[in-house]
Amino acid sequence: MRKNITLSFCILLFTVTTAKTQNNPTSAEKVKVFLDCTREWLCDFDYVKQEMKMVDLVRDRFLADVHVQVVTNFVSGGGEQNQVIFIGQKKFASRNDTLSYFNNPTMTDDEKRKQLVKYLEIGLFPFYTKTAVADNISIVYNAKETENDATKTQQKKDPWNFWQLSFGGSGFFNGDQNYKSRRLPGEIGGSRETNKSRSNINFSIENNKTTFSINDSTKDVAENKVTSFNANHAIKLNEHWAIGGNLNYQRSIFEN
Repeated sequence: MRKNITLSFCILLFTVTTAKTQNNPTSAEKVKVFLDCTREWLCDFDYVKQEMKMVDLVRDRFLADVHVQVVTNFVSGGGEQNQVIFIGQKKFASRNDTLSYFNNPTMTDDEKRKQLVKYLEIGLFPFYTKTAVADNISIVYNAKETENDATKTQQKKDPWNFWQLSFGGSGFFNGDQNYKSRRLPGEIGGSRETNKSRSNINFSIENNKTTFSINDSTKDVAENKVTSFNANHAIKLNEHWAIGGNLNYQRSIFEN
């Protein structure tokens, strides 16, 4: 089996934090934000409110200065593709933006909510810098001084290289005094999806045997063995298009 090696590069972004000063803007001076998530259980409203004190989270969309939509789609190989849409309202009606990011299947719930806050801070930056809150904002650049140091900050490598494996098997038996039948299927499969590609493999085998008793000394035995293999790989061109190939193999042996 060919082993695919994926090189990932760390994208260093600005992290926005609130500076501890004596001039604390009131809620009336902060940008009012309505957070709208397609998968509500993936958006920890209380955590976002706690971490983003530079904005005022509201629960009424019509009171908000910015309507933020978080659209989450689950991908077949595991993980979540997220799109954060910033829609300006009232005095920000002419300002809109969209950010996208991917949650790896190995990430914990805490890591996911921290990543959501990071992209909310980045996307809302042009909005709250137009208010009095800007006086209490500082920008921290988390890059290391050398490339070697930056490499150490890369996300911890998944020991399974993003592969998800599945195993299955079953047995079916039936019969009476003159008839016996059995069916024994089993399969093993694997899938892998990243921002760049998607792969799937599946191998299955099935053994079927039927026995008829014609009389005490004569039996008619029919046995069928089926082996199949399927593999496909696709390279993503963008969010909607990909190019790839598919391989299928099947072998059936019948004995009587």
